[in-house]
Amino acid sequence: MTDEQIEKKFEAITAELDFLRARCDVLSLALKYKIRTEHNAEPLLSLILQKIDETSQLGLFSDAVSDAYLGAYRAAGETIARWRESLPPVDE
Repeated sequence: MTDEQIEKKFEAITAELDFLRARCDVLSLALKYKIRTEHNAEPLLSLILQKIDETSQLGLFSDAVSDAYLGAYRAAGETIARWRESLPPVDE
């Protein structure tokens, strides 16, 4: 590969990473605010966290599950688990 080809490939990979990061951010925001609109959000959040835990080794959108993927998946799950701290109180 020439330097120009390497540079173009690097730019394409960087753009793809930016796309994936943006998609993740949008989906996370949508999920967070959907959960927060639930009358009793805790059961829904618990179910989501259970499913995240159950699929943590499967690589749903990745054919090759790497250590980096698994680490990022766990970190994303931990971020979602912290949403419990900001759930609105349940009206009785």
